[in-house]
Amino acid sequence: MYKHLIIGISCLIVMTYAGIGLGQNKLIEEIKILDVSKNTITVYFKTTRPSSGVVKYGMFKTKLDNITYSIGPATEHYGTMVDLQEGSEVWFRIECTDTAGVMETTNIYKEETKGIPPLRLIRSDVEGVTDSGGMVVVITNLPTKLWFEASMDIKKLREIVEETEQWSGVYRSYHPIYINGHKIRLDAFPPLTDVYYRFSAEDTLGRSLRSDILSFKTNELNVAIYKPVEGNFDNPRLVTDGGLNYFNSMATSGDPMYKEQWIIVDLEDFVEIDKIITYWRSITRPLDFDIYGSFDKENWKPIAEHLTTDSGTGGLSQTGDPLHILTVDAKGVMYRYLKLYIPKGAKYFKKRRGLDFVQLFEIKVYPVVRMKER
Repeated sequence: MYKHLIIGISCLIVMTYAGIGLGQNKLIEEIKILDVSKNTITVYFKTTRPSSGVVKYGMFKTKLDNITYSIGPATEHYGTMVDLQEGSEVWFRIECTDTAGVMETTNIYKEETKGIPPLRLIRSDVEGVTDSGGMVVVITNLPTKLWFEASMDIKKLREIVEETEQWSGVYRSYHPIYINGHKIRLDAFPPLTDVYYRFSAEDTLGRSLRSDILSFKTNELNVAIYKPVEGNFDNPRLVTDGGLNYFNSMATSGDPMYKEQWIIVDLEDFVEIDKIITYWRSITRPLDFDIYGSFDKENWKPIAEHLTTDSGTGGLSQTGDPLHILTVDAKGVMYRYLKLYIPKGAKYFKKRRGLDFVQLFEIKVYPVVRMKER
């Protein structure tokens, strides 16, 4: 704890830290802050026995890597913390050692230099990421105005142009009100896209800071998620639950050698389909299957035929199972219903005997996305 003492007519404020040391053998009995300027703080400390002392200090409580010495032995000590930032917090503690080698260390205390602190970035991140953007948050220690730029092309942000020049494919905004926290809503980018952005901020004194080029990825837009499913697989509804878990998010077929196997997904609307992605368990997967589309669930047209998981890419499920992931380009065809069909007698891969089935974790359907007007 501390108390303020007003000394003489000049009203010099001296801060005293009390309660230093414990019991009759305490060494440090008094600490006072004698002077505070924009870049220095002078501290006085008194000991009960002749000793030498040091003041350890820094801008962070966990990093007191600057030292000022009071060479003893003496009972009155002075130390000046130098090269401090204007208007900033300074953390310090005092260590004293008497002539018998007994050492005592104080708690860590905090003071603040005079003046206006330098402009610093407190936080910058992206909140509420969606399939088309997110909210970029920029927080500074002082009120600032902000310039912001974003693009899908990182090369665009590396170019230097005049303020009046128009950039193709770059979103730019200016926020002239001086505040500590700026929020920029981005809502014009395709799903699963890397969005690159940068910003510069300026405080009321004209001091500025500029970020590096930062980035985030928009979420996927899977229109099949949680949509109704039917079929002769066990638990076909699991293929649109959004999960890749072996224990509770996988559908198992019958034996394709003796009976056709099928799953139908109802997208519940007519969708221009860009891509269809299927996630199969690697140790038991089809080598010949088809995907069809329909408006009415009665008349079916092929989207892709004679597909094989051999041409897929590898991956892992949430439970560590190897996956074969097959992506089909649907070329923008419009359908409401999708049918995954494995003909009777179709070949399939099984790693060992007894795996007379195929196992499907998930079906994802990505629609055609057109860029929104900014």
